[in-house]
This record gives sequence, structure tokens and C-alpha cells, in this order.
Amino acid sequence: MLLLWLLACLPHGEAQVHALADAAEVDDAALAKLVKTLKSQDDATWKAAYEELLAFGPDAVPELRAAIQANKPEAGRALLVLAELGFAENFDLLDAAMGVPTLRPYAEAGWGLAEEALWSRLRARPSVALAEDYLSWFPQGPMGAEAEEIRWQESAWEALDALGPRPTQGQLLGIVREFQDTRAAQEARRMLGQRALDEAEAALAGGRPEQALDLLGRVADLDPGLDTRPVEA
Repeated sequence: MLLLWLLACLPHGEAQVHALADAAEVDDAALAKLVKTLKSQDDATWKAAYEELLAFGPDAVPELRAAIQANKPEAGRALLVLAELGFAENFDLLDAAMGVPTLRPYAEAGWGLAEEALWSRLRARPSVALAEDYLSWFPQGPMGAEAEEIRWQESAWEALDALGPRPTQGQLLGIVREFQDTRAAQEARRMLGQRALDEAEAALAGGRPEQALDLLGRVADLDPGLDTRPVEA
């Protein structure tokens, strides 16, 4: 109660918004009040609240969802903030808002913000899950082909990582065959090439130069970038 009284005594406008944002770091009531500030008729005030809520990221989501689901006066702008955060698990509210006349214009604008934000998150931290979110919600999205490529590349990395620190030769060959033209397949070829190079060094040290030569040929096929000069010398 004391905190709410203090908040009520704060100056209005942008200064109040920034003070609320500071208080919201430690108090949910202040965060709820910051969401309510989105209904302000003063452009500078609600826009400042909008930016502060974006900065809060996922911590702001519960209060934003509550305002939208209750169709409060600030619901439309809260929907835009939620969309611009780019978390696919909240896009259900954009879907639902399309059927609410007062929220539909915000939802229509929000889909564009949501697509851009989700793509930005996907580019910053590529993952199969985010790529699938993008392709699920925006199957005709402008970055669909790029999202498909990211999903393919990241699926290959996940498959390679799942093999553990010492995959067998057969497992690595499986990655090469299944995920051709991916960075993970290139890494699998490098690992295979390095093993062949190690075997070539051992064969040479053991007095088996012909075997070492055959192994060097395999190294060249697997990864031409590996330095074979120490063995060739």
C-alpha cells in the first residue's frame, strides 16, 4: 500500500513512467501500473511506457496478457507490446484479438511486429524450436526460406551433438549422408579427416608408409583443408 501511495505522488508524464519502471524492477504492482499507463492519451507518456515494457521482456508478459484478456482500455497497446516481444507462445492472443472488434486493428498491426520480432530472435539465436515457431505461425512469411535453412542447419547440429564427445566413424558418416551441405556435415567430415590423419601418422611411425599414403588420400577426400605436410614430409 505504501508503494502504491508513493507511486500516486510521483510526477505525471514521462518522468512518472521512468520512475514506475524503476519500481517495477522489484514490485509487481508497479509493473501493473506501468501497463495501465499504456492507456494514457498523452503520446509521450504511453510511448515511454511502451518502450519500458519492451525492455522488461518476458517479465512484462503476465501483466500484458492480463490486460488483454480482460479487454481493458490499455489492451490494444498491450497487444502491440506483446507482439513486438516476439514470443510465439503469446501469439494465441493475437489470434483471439482478431475476433474482437475493438482489438482487431491492433492485432492486424501486431502480426507484422510479431513476425519481425520472431525473425530477429531467430537470427540472433538460431534454433530448431524458433525456426519451427516461425514456420508454424508465418508459413508464408517473407523469411520462410531462410527459416527453413536455419531449421535444417540446426537440426544437423543437434544430431551431431547428440552423438556425444566421441562418435564412431559410422555415426559421423551417417551425419555426412543425412545432412549433406550443412555445417554439421562439414564438421563431421573434418572429424573423420582428422582421425584418418592421426591413423596415417601412426602408420608412418609404425613403418607402414603405403598404408599412410592411402590414409592421406582419404584425408584429402574428407577435408582438403587439413594440414598433411608433417606426414608427407
